[in-house]
Amino acid sequence: MVKRKSDLRYRRTEAAILQAFDELLKGLDSKKITVSALAREADIDRKTFYLHYNSIEDLVVYRAKIFADKIIDEFKKAWDGKAETIAIAGLEVTCANIKENFALLSKLSSSPRPVGSMEYFVMSIVEGIRESDKLHFDGSDEELANVIRFYIYGVVGVAFAQLKNKGKIALSVADLRSIASPVGFRSTI
Repeated sequence: MVKRKSDLRYRRTEAAILQAFDELLKGLDSKKITVSALAREADIDRKTFYLHYNSIEDLVVYRAKIFADKIIDEFKKAWDGKAETIAIAGLEVTCANIKENFALLSKLSSSPRPVGSMEYFVMSIVEGIRESDKLHFDGSDEELANVIRFYIYGVVGVAFAQLKNKGKIALSVADLRSIASPVGFRSTI
């Protein structure tokens, strides 16, 4: 993906591309969106698209990054810094954002490489925990990433299945009480 610039025209075009992408996602799976269709919807030239992204897949991953950043920011606000509540705060924030963005996420997950966009969640959380002065994980980054993958893929998978089948997420904070303090985590405050 091409680096983001602070130029106002660049940011406006970026916003137009993202808005056009979200609009096209209402009717198509992400794998069926073409650069030509996106450029028409955003009222830009195809070459302009390529100044921002190398491919539609790069755009899919970036759109997932925007969603992940929102969850991570909200998680940081909701989490009190105690290892015992990390899973609970994460569940509340993740479920709320999945409910709010279910249609978009369903379409994003149709990407040929949805795992690539999910990995952004995992690596962002790993970095956030490593940078935290409130939480420590006893283990390597790969071990931490595996714990986070298990949690994220599990919560997201269950939430998606419940929303699709029942129209609501029935997974609750109470369901996580027994695993609220994953092995290896400890508070540093």
